[in-house]
Amino acid sequence: MVNYKVLKQSNIDSNIWDNYQQQVNHFEWAGAKFIAKKMVKQMGNNERVVIALDEDQVVGVGALVDQDIADIPESPYFSTLYVLPTYRSQNIASHIIKLALNEARVLGYQEIYVMTQLKDFYEKIGFQYQKMITDFMDRQMKLYRKQLV
Repeated sequence: MVNYKVLKQSNIDSNIWDNYQQQVNHFEWAGAKFIAKKMVKQMGNNERVVIALDEDQVVGVGALVDQDIADIPESPYFSTLYVLPTYRSQNIASHIIKLALNEARVLGYQEIYVMTQLKDFYEKIGFQYQKMITDFMDRQMKLYRKQLV
């Protein structure tokens, strides 16, 4: 059975945080490495990591971050959604997104952004296309926004 946690770095034992960080860092996807690297540093007061756990194994991750992979003024972002291949098609990604969006609402945000190359994924959950941007790796990304109120 998969359980979910919304983690704030300053509210969790550092050994547990480090364990989760190391597991995320071992995911075979560059985006997971991005959030794992961010987890090593001091995350912002309003930044969160949402994880899906099967027992003690991290099987999915997403994050609420102030700055994502491009230098643009929009903020905050839902970032780094990833679910291990053997756990896909179980609505884990949807649960991670819902928890992150709820946390953003609790923090008082009225909107949230996401940068992605995915087609027809975020549109299905109410994100609206804003514009094309170039990320830090010179990739063309779509910027989406979702109203939270």
